[in-house]
Amino acid sequence: MPRTPRHLPLLGATLLATIPFTAPAQDLQLGFLSQIGDELNIENAGAVDLDSEKSQITWKKAGSAPLNARFENTQIFADTLVFNADTQIVIAKGDVAIYKDGFVYRGQNIEYDINRDQLSANAIRSSLEPIYFDAGDFKTATKEISVLRMEDTYFTTHDSVDPNFRIKAKQVDIYPDDRIVFRSLTAYAGKIPVFYFPYLSQPFDAELGYTFAPGYSSSWGAYLLNQYGTLVGDHTIAKFHFDIRSTRGLAGGLDLVSTRHRENDNFGEFKFYYANDLEPLTDSLGGGSVNQRLFNPPDSDRYRLNLQHRVYLPGPEESTFYVDLDLNKVSDEFFYEDFFPAEFRVDPRPDNIVNLVKRSDRSVLSLLGRFSANDFFQTDERLPEIAYDITRQPILGNSGLFYESTTSFGLYSEDISSTQDQRNRDRIDELEAQLALIDQVDENGDPTAESILALDAIGARQLEETPEIELERLRLELDGSSYTRFHTYHELLYPKVYGGWLSLTPRFGVGAQAYSSVEDRGDTGLTDETRVLLHAGLDASFKFSKTYADVQNETLGINGVRHIARPYANLSILDTDDQQNSFNGVDRLVPTTRLRPLDVTRFTAIDDLNSWAITRLGMQNTLLTRRDNRNYAFAGLNTYVDVFLDDPEFDRSHSNLFNELFWRPLPWLRFTWDSQIPIGGGNNADFVESIARVNFQPTDWWTLGIGHQLLQDHPFFEDSSLVSFNTYARLSENWGIGMVHRYELDDGVLESQQYSIHRDLTSW
Repeated sequence: MPRTPRHLPLLGATLLATIPFTAPAQDLQLGFLSQIGDELNIENAGAVDLDSEKSQITWKKAGSAPLNARFENTQIFADTLVFNADTQIVIAKGDVAIYKDGFVYRGQNIEYDINRDQLSANAIRSSLEPIYFDAGDFKTATKEISVLRMEDTYFTTHDSVDPNFRIKAKQVDIYPDDRIVFRSLTAYAGKIPVFYFPYLSQPFDAELGYTFAPGYSSSWGAYLLNQYGTLVGDHTIAKFHFDIRSTRGLAGGLDLVSTRHRENDNFGEFKFYYANDLEPLTDSLGGGSVNQRLFNPPDSDRYRLNLQHRVYLPGPEESTFYVDLDLNKVSDEFFYEDFFPAEFRVDPRPDNIVNLVKRSDRSVLSLLGRFSANDFFQTDERLPEIAYDITRQPILGNSGLFYESTTSFGLYSEDISSTQDQRNRDRIDELEAQLALIDQVDENGDPTAESILALDAIGARQLEETPEIELERLRLELDGSSYTRFHTYHELLYPKVYGGWLSLTPRFGVGAQAYSSVEDRGDTGLTDETRVLLHAGLDASFKFSKTYADVQNETLGINGVRHIARPYANLSILDTDDQQNSFNGVDRLVPTTRLRPLDVTRFTAIDDLNSWAITRLGMQNTLLTRRDNRNYAFAGLNTYVDVFLDDPEFDRSHSNLFNELFWRPLPWLRFTWDSQIPIGGGNNADFVESIARVNFQPTDWWTLGIGHQLLQDHPFFEDSSLVSFNTYARLSENWGIGMVHRYELDDGVLESQQYSIHRDLTSW
């Protein structure tokens, strides 16, 4: 006796109500159910017919609701369902909808082969995001729908009953998550045919296929940027560029992008771009580079060559031993400013680096070569530098001690740019001529008129250095400098919580630096020396909090408030022989408005490591609320100041008072304000800085952003009061407008303005 499946009572009751059982019919029913009954569930079944000769069973819907059949990963809605036990084929008829593997198929007659897990139909409608199609003949070509094949198909990516474009093809093969292949393709704009292709293969990847960006800018004029992407081999995307700029002319190039490295955009790319520039002397960003261009004018033939890639050794599979390549060759120093302003703002002077790396879970060993391939950029060279870094890690079992270190050795050099080189030479010629004229006298021994004019010219400049000293400095800059450096630093830390509330982390470090000049490269300003670094530090902090459960505000999404306050203090004392004032290393400090790191292992300007004694005092306040059963930080303020017992830079007693505020009560409202103000007075580096930004989206169709940056009395940077404004409004489902402005209040200059019209072309 066959096993009775769990859904038999429902079907059995229906059968007994419609036709009498015969022995063959009952055997067919039970045999059918014994094969797939554990996985089949049919609901809303009315009349059921059995045909023992054909080994076939037919279900019809009961009432107006459709028949609902479930089998494994497939659900079928239809008026009638026919199953043949011999062929294992289910035929659905009458307003059919099949849900399978995340797809929906609609039609009047659809066949489903259970053994092959295959669908076939006439006049079927379905979608495969972002594709919507209506096919005359349809078949999933292989198991698990790896290929969908359709005949006489209308196709579109516009999710609309009346699409603004569609494509008709004699045959379409869809490879999900890969590509779609058309044969005998005709494209229609509305009902008007616009072009025909006998064969077209289009990938689904957003980087592939054709994209374009029209627009207008003051430096480019009217422009149209065109890109076509295609897949080369198994893992490389080729992007072809052809760009038209009414002011600049024609340009184009090729990008090769490795899909193996999509998780990291720092490598896996090759780029070539060439422009025949009609206006190479135009200052694109209004940054005052016109005079520089006139001094060193770029040629009309302009280009870039970039390679950022990682090669695993021995390869090709990923490993912890690899070579990183970052190679960049450009035609002139203004190329990125003119053609790729976004890249120019991030990295105006790209490096050229080859780095061999061996990485482990707790350390990194590298052999790096950095060289200058573009002589118009001033770049330091490291030929080579070997470095070994050990990350912070516990040592001596459960002792609680942590250890980290960094060690490097290299040959370092730096040459001025070709532009500065020529300026120095011109200045040297001018000074030498003036000095020669100064010594001229007439037959009576009196200065000549030319000598007097030369003296007047020198005096009018009010130089801080005499012509002789300036000449010597300029000649040394032309010679360049080169030196070797060995640097090592090791630190022990002992973090511990005392009394369950006080966190203390004492730090003790020791290091050494050894320098030596390389002969025949000018005067570096240093003598061969070795100096010892001794560092001691202490990080202390604790937290206290209070909960205000009764504070509620539905508008701002506040469901109770918890205030957490964390006072902290970081003491850092470094003792070493200070570097000579005349030495200008390559890893040096640059002007900034921010405070320097107190941790020696995070202090990258190691050539400017000088003795210091600094205490950083601060208070961090955070306000939390409950959202979605989680803590959410909706506001916070971090206030801190540095107190100097020994200031390595400006002989200050204390720094400015810093405040870093954020308030983000809702997803559509965010405010940040970073500021610093002088306190107490008397410092020679007092200045004021304020950076405020608010982003606000009051409606679902309009967003607004306003920012202000203020800087006053900085010892290195010019005063500024810059206001930025951006807004975007969605006018309809397809259209929107946007504006961006930057206005400098200090000198009353509108630095940039941008207006954009947006047309949603996602359906294309």
